[in-house]
Amino acid sequence: MMFSNFTEKARSAISNAHDAACDLGHYYVGSEHLLLGLIKEGTGVAAKALLDAGITEEVVIEKIKTMIGSNEPISKNVELSLTPRGKRILEYSAMEAQRLGHTYIGTEHILMAIIRDGDGVAAQIIGNTGVNLGEFYSNTVNSIDNEAFSKPQENKSKSTKTPTLDKFGRDLTALANENKFDPVIGRDKGIERVIQILSRRFVPEE
Repeated sequence: MMFSNFTEKARSAISNAHDAACDLGHYYVGSEHLLLGLIKEGTGVAAKALLDAGITEEVVIEKIKTMIGSNEPISKNVELSLTPRGKRILEYSAMEAQRLGHTYIGTEHILMAIIRDGDGVAAQIIGNTGVNLGEFYSNTVNSIDNEAFSKPQENKSKSTKTPTLDKFGRDLTALANENKFDPVIGRDKGIERVIQILSRRFVPEE
């Protein structure tokens, strides 16, 4: 798995999933924690889609406690293991991104992978809120398209050698020069470590 392909928001969501598991006293990170991580991230496509559907942090925590239970919180310094389903979701997220022709893996792809997985605790939680998984998947895909096309195209009057690329893509170098990337101050190494730890360690299927 190429960790560098995860966006900062996706990496933050994965780190949040680890912390959410610790808060619940769970010694593993499963699909339900990844779902919580997406919501806790707060600003990505996935968080917006979930909140628009009425799936809040409080709702998910309540359902996790009902379905699985909780224990005393544990230190966030503990290295938790990723369940096989959790690992599969991260792998599926890469496949979802590839299927859509995206060169990055964002929070939306993780959410799509959770939905496609279908049988995990996270998918059950979403379904138990009354949300139709099929429709929710389609709405998430549409959210990606809407976000991409709702952004104003600057300098439209300027002719370039790559008009199609300019229309559908983003100049990452220009964005970096303008400091428009979301900052993850002081957390990049920690997040990378969490992702590496979670992807190489496993516990029995949830």
